Amino acid sequence: MKRAFKWVGAVLGLALLVTVGVSGWAYARAMGKVQRHWDIQPAAVAVPDDEASVKEGQRLFGARGCRKCHGDDAAGALILDVPLLGTVYGANLTRGAGSAVLAYTDVDWVRTVRHGIKPSGYPTEVMDSKEYQYMTDGDLGLILSYLRSAPPVDRQNPPLKITALSYIFHGLDWLDVTTADQVDHERRHDAEVAPSAAPEFGKYVLRLQCQGCHGETLSGGKLSGAPGLPIPPNLTPDDETGLGKWTYADFTTAMRTGKRPDGRMIDPFMPWDAYAAMSEDELTAVWTYLRAQPPRKFGGR
Repeated sequence: MKRAFKWVGAVLGLALLVTVGVSGWAYARAMGKVQRHWDIQPAAVAVPDDEASVKEGQRLFGARGCRKCHGDDAAGALILDVPLLGTVYGANLTRGAGSAVLAYTDVDWVRTVRHGIKPSGYPTEVMDSKEYQYMTDGDLGLILSYLRSAPPVDRQNPPLKITALSYIFHGLDWLDVTTADQVDHERRHDAEVAPSAAPEFGKYVLRLQCQGCHGETLSGGKLSGAPGLPIPPNLTPDDETGLGKWTYADFTTAMRTGKRPDGRMIDPFMPWDAYAAMSEDELTAVWTYLRAQPPRKFGGR
């Protein structure tokens, strides 16, 4: 019996040693990503200043997902408050006191949004640049036209508080804290993807707004390394686990009101209230593209 206890103790000790070693390696790897300096000099985009462009930019600020982190007033919102992972607020993007962007040039905006790199050259933390690298010049210019004219809000949001566990997960590639190393910094960006109800436009919208959570195949599944987060569902037209039995009316109702066909509400982690700003053409294009995908079983991401 004593020998058995010794063996158990040895195994547990070895497991602890391996865990500590792997955690230390992962944390160091994460710090390497966080502290890496990038020299990226992208081209600026044209920023219109007419009233129609500002209004469309405000709509896109919601429809492209910016509002989920930066709030209805663009002055920042609570993104995450999980003791094990940290507390994160979106930055104040207005020109009020506490603004994070008062000194931003047009190039700084492009570098931050599409490359995930701050004006200092260090990576942004908790910014969806992995998806926003695909944003067209036209969309980005319109959003910037709105932010330039947004009413200033005086708000000093709390600084990022990211736990060591989050950085360990980041080092293991289980959680994205920075995304600069996942961006193609040489990418040539389209000036415009013409808005329409065509599936090609739907593919563009999905790439920006949906694939980050629902996966490359849009079949959903657990988000790796993010304990406690809701599990994104399957968006492919699979009858049993996806949207195969949904109608277009079901889809638009879910996107506009957050209500599924069975009456259940979509988890607020999915920012349907921001995506409700999507136009009818955008919703039609997304739906048409989704229906054209091969049915896949849930969980393939």
